[in-house]
Amino acid sequence: FVLDLRHNGGGNGDLNPAIVRALVRSRFGDPGNLFVITGRRTFSAAHMLVCLLETWTSPVFVGEPSSSRDNHYGDSAKLELPGLGLTVRVSTLYWQRDPRSTGPSMTVDVPAPLTVDAYRRGHDPALAAIRAAGQ
Repeated sequence: FVLDLRHNGGGNGDLNPAIVRALVRSRFGDPGNLFVITGRRTFSAAHMLVCLLETWTSPVFVGEPSSSRDNHYGDSAKLELPGLGLTVRVSTLYWQRDPRSTGPSMTVDVPAPLTVDAYRRGHDPALAAIRAAGQ
């Protein structure tokens, strides 16, 4: 099973446990059956899903590290700047997986960065790496 989170900027993290429970109850939670593709545009609630998958399943992470840390700000709200007529989004909550965690974002088991050349050729290094691992 391949779960592609590369261009997932987050959303409602409250939905993540249901996804993880379904994978744990299936054969896909077992070692070698779950590949999770992450990238530089994986962050916020998508990174929270990565953390839960890492805790409760045996995924093989492929691609590039996510753009979030385990402890991060999220849950943005709109804020209108008075006098300017501009609206910005501001994070309102601090999400903390482990108060001792101070390191960078997660690491991948199989590095497979997407390059400009690969994109132009329509080649997906992450999927190629997963196919190679399955042989």
